[in-house]
Amino acid sequence: MPAGKQERDAKAGYMSSPFSFHAHGESGVVMSELFPHLARCADDLCVIRSMHTDVPNHEPGLLLMHVEYGPTHPFTTSLPDVYAPPGSTPAPVVLSGGWNATTNQAEFSWPSSSNPNVAEYELRMSPGATYDAGTATVIGNSVTGTNFNTAAGLANSGDVASFKVFVIVTTGNEADSNTITITRP
Repeated sequence: MPAGKQERDAKAGYMSSPFSFHAHGESGVVMSELFPHLARCADDLCVIRSMHTDVPNHEPGLLLMHVEYGPTHPFTTSLPDVYAPPGSTPAPVVLSGGWNATTNQAEFSWPSSSNPNVAEYELRMSPGATYDAGTATVIGNSVTGTNFNTAAGLANSGDVASFKVFVIVTTGNEADSNTITITRP
């Protein structure tokens, strides 16, 4: 470190780090030379740069970081749930279906879910022979039914669409079924 910089920092009341810091990865995360292995993973890290405080000391934060709170403490209960509680994610159902030439619609059926907290079943369609969640649209919802008829995505002869039914419980968690692909004759 240059002597002039060290003198300036000493006059300001603090000492500069004797270690160098450099930007790493495409994200440009600045890290100390003390962490060469971590620096290689810079783009795989979640770095929070938006935290701030009006309190000019770190002691309250250190206290919060090191004190163990019980499961019923207001601080603990204010944190969001990261994982669904056990049993709140439904088991998937098995979807069956095919083209009905008489009604000119695809007909689907599935067994009822055994989960007592089912809010609804949701049928989703993705154009093409492979189900793609990114292009899928909801084409129908049913609270109690386990049957659904539709021509969505199958307007013309030769059209191909892939379908799944989702079991959605009251927590908002869901499970998808197998994919049924239908080609309109």
